[in-house]
Amino acid sequence: MVGFVQRLRLAFPRQHLLVDIDDGYVDAEVVCHVVEQLEMLGASG
Repeated sequence: MVGFVQRLRLAFPRQHLLVDIDDGYVDAEVVCHVVEQLEMLGASG
């Protein structure tokens, strides 16, 4: 997910990115890590 958003950000640096990470994550720490990474890329959800 993060890798895909990174590629989108590179392709469309000025576009707003709205990302839905769904609820398929079992571990809360993994969810927090993914959200932090997406926020650093400028995505919102």
